[in-house]
Amino acid sequence: MARTMLAREFHRFTAADADLPASAALNAARVLDVLASTPARPDSRSPCKCVPSLRSKRKLDHLRALASRIGEILGLAILAPITLLLLSGAARAETPLGLWESGESHIEIYHCGELLCGRVAALDEPLDKDGNPKLDDNNPDPALRTRPILGMDLIAGFSRKSDRQWVKGTIYDPRDGKTYKCKMTLQKDGTLKVRGYVGLSLFGKTVVWTRIE
Repeated sequence: MARTMLAREFHRFTAADADLPASAALNAARVLDVLASTPARPDSRSPCKCVPSLRSKRKLDHLRALASRIGEILGLAILAPITLLLLSGAARAETPLGLWESGESHIEIYHCGELLCGRVAALDEPLDKDGNPKLDDNNPDPALRTRPILGMDLIAGFSRKSDRQWVKGTIYDPRDGKTYKCKMTLQKDGTLKVRGYVGLSLFGKTVVWTRIE
């Protein structure tokens, strides 16, 4: 009777097979352990009463195979989210993609084709003295002087040079309306070193951005 109840419990938990939840798989695996370890009843048709029948052996082999399958499912169910978390964390740590605090604004770095660009995602002071959204007043192109600073691209055109450095980009300074050459370097402490310059990198200014979690 106990063996029949365990078998029913097992079938209830294994009905979903590959979609088996981790908790159900664990319970089913426990049931299988009991079933596999429970001695088979003596076979009345066998000359030796202590030897299980061929049918019983086949059932046990089948149960062991199912137990192995459940173990695989359970292992995947536990490992998959952990693996994804580790991979996403590693990918995030090795690229400047994401949101950064630049001092006066938040910059969102994103893919623009095969390159990297960055837009102004937030401003510490988004309004001017009259209470209107700040505009790109100092842009050398008159047609762009009415565009809001919030949402516009601040950096553009970066290509990857090494594991932690992106070069050949530009950075725009709305305070003077000028565009400078720029390179970005990810630091070991997780910050982003952004250097804008004219001509040679030797003649420029470096600022450090902090990633926003």
